[in-house]
Amino acid sequence: MYLHIMKPYLFLIGLLILSVCKASAQKVVHVVLEAPPNAHHFGDGYNAITLKNIDKANTDTIKITEVISSYKITDTIATVYLGDVSPNQKLKIILKDGAKEYLDAMLKIEYKGKDLPGMKILAIGRINFFEGQPQIIITDPNLFTIIEK
Repeated sequence: MYLHIMKPYLFLIGLLILSVCKASAQKVVHVVLEAPPNAHHFGDGYNAITLKNIDKANTDTIKITEVISSYKITDTIATVYLGDVSPNQKLKIILKDGAKEYLDAMLKIEYKGKDLPGMKILAIGRINFFEGQPQIIITDPNLFTIIEK
């Protein structure tokens, strides 16, 4: 008996819930794409190195800006190769957790239809060596950015 009276209200409540859910989802994507917030001052205060002197680098936190040679993405990590394609790269940058999620979002939205090789990456991190090869592992999306040519 009350169903025909409540129908318009139920419809309006449903629309309200959908619009709130849609607005919340948009905010989450927007927050992910805001990082890094200070890209124009990116890496100030860190020792900048190049691939030419990567062999002399110790395990300090460094900043590097280089052209991406190739990359590989799995479900859990993204690996960016600098200096040459794998396995001859001079430096490997491994993106995990939030950094990997940020790269995924950039590839889907900002760089849709574009390929990373040929673009530059600016990365900040501590160099460590795995099987004699230098690598930087980044989990924080604020510690790298992709730069189009």
